[in-house]
Amino acid sequence: MAHSPPRTSPPYQPSGTVYGTLLNFRAEFDALATQMPDAPYKGAPKAPVLYIMPANTWSSSGANIPVPARVPQVEIGATIGLILGRFGRLDMPMQLCLL
Repeated sequence: MAHSPPRTSPPYQPSGTVYGTLLNFRAEFDALATQMPDAPYKGAPKAPVLYIMPANTWSSSGANIPVPARVPQVEIGATIGLILGRFGRLDMPMQLCLL
């Protein structure tokens, strides 16, 4: 699958695959701690827990985010990320984007 190159001027938009980490905030970890001994995991993670952010979850700075009228409230959580190039180098040195 071909991907368009990332934007190099604001608003920055990644291309390719975006990975994130779970349970990297103490409050998240503590909220799930009582369930960690349960199947299928049977214990707390021993390494970082990664997930993939599909392209339909990305938004650029200042973009409108449609919320259906039937949704009573939303929880907002921003992630700061680095855009790494094909060989693990920063595509845009010293630039961060919100995902």
